[in-house]
Formats: sequence, C-alpha cells, structure tokens
Amino acid sequence: MTRRNYVTALLVLDPETTPAWARARGLTFDSLADLAAHPEVLAEVERGVEAANSHLARARASPPVHAAARRVDRPVGDSPPR
Repeated sequence: MTRRNYVTALLVLDPETTPAWARARGLTFDSLADLAAHPEVLAEVERGVEAANSHLARARASPPVHAAARRVDRPVGDSPPR
C-alpha cells in the first residue's frame, strides 16, 4: 500500500441546506445532482477546501475537488457531524 502525504475528504452536499443556499443566490436547478455540477456551487466548495487547506502544511493539503453527482447514503441512525 502506498502512503499518501496529504489529507483526503469526501464532501457531500447537504440535501436540505444546499438547495436553500442555491435559491438564495438565484441558481436554477432540478436536483442535487444539478447543484453538484453547478460552477457556483463547485466554486463555493473549492473556497471552503482552500480555507481548510490554509491551516495545513502544503504537503498535507487536499488535492483538487472533483464532484460526483450521485447520492451517498449513510446507515440508519448515523448522522453527519455538526
């Protein structure tokens, strides 16, 4: 196994707050998958990743963001961190 010298993360758009965020900015969409591919959403996610990376050593920063337009379910009773 090859050791990676950087942080990795799976970022998931929240199905409740993301549409509200998008509507507040006048974005048009039919689904969460549309938002996952929207340039403004991707730019906002990238800004968040860059902000998080600013606290890490350069070698440990996350690589570029790639969005997957598919639902990621979690087991029943498992909730996202707050």
